[in-house]
Parts: sequence; structure tokens; C-alpha cells
Amino acid sequence: MANLILFLIPWLAIVVGSLALILVGSGMPHGFVPYVAIMAMEMLVSTCFIIAVALISESLGLVTGAILVGNLAIIGFGYYVGHIKSIAAGLLGNKIHWTTAASTVLLAEFLTIAFLLGFTFFVQSRKRGFL
Repeated sequence: MANLILFLIPWLAIVVGSLALILVGSGMPHGFVPYVAIMAMEMLVSTCFIIAVALISESLGLVTGAILVGNLAIIGFGYYVGHIKSIAAGLLGNKIHWTTAASTVLLAEFLTIAFLLGFTFFVQSRKRGFL
């Protein structure tokens, strides 16, 4: 959990800064807000995945593989989300346009994080050295 908290501090600062630049800065379409929120959550999902693999497996090789998979998944996920028609249609708009697709993707990311952390806690609690 300490690793996640250490990640959340700079992650939150970067997310808030990115959203502030979009909303306050001139020339940047506000339609990017949902995409930035989705991609920021994807980075958090990737980090939770890496932490889960590290805690469950305790294997350097598997953690290295999880880092590779997580980093490559961010690229593919960003491409996929950017090509969802309802999200792509609002990217260059001057208004923030939350679509059902954007909300669904964010909800799926929240649920994935909850599953990863819950499953990790469950597996860790079944080990003899837990607490």
C-alpha cells in the first residue's frame, strides 16, 4: 500500500496540473478533459497491476513482465479510447463533453483497480507470513 501512496502523490499533482493547463490555458480544447481523465486512470490501473503482480508473485521476472505489459497496454488503450466515436467526436470541442462511453471506461477502470487491490489483499491474507 505504501508503494501506491507514494505513486499517488506525484500522479495526483500531474493529473491536476494537466487538467488545469487544459482548462485555464488558451488554445487547448476543453474536449480533452475526458480523454486525459481516462488516460490518467489507465496509468493508475497499470501501476496497480504492477503492484499486484509484485506482491502476489514475489518474482522479479514476473514483475518485469508486468511492467512491460502495463506500459505497452497504456499505448494500445490510448489508441483504442481515442478512436471510440463518441469520445473522439468531442476531443477538439471547446466544451467538456462526457459521453456514456467515457463514463463507462472510467467506471471499468475504477472496478479494475478495486479488483486488483482486493484480489491482492485476498491472496496476501492467505499467505502464512501475512500480519
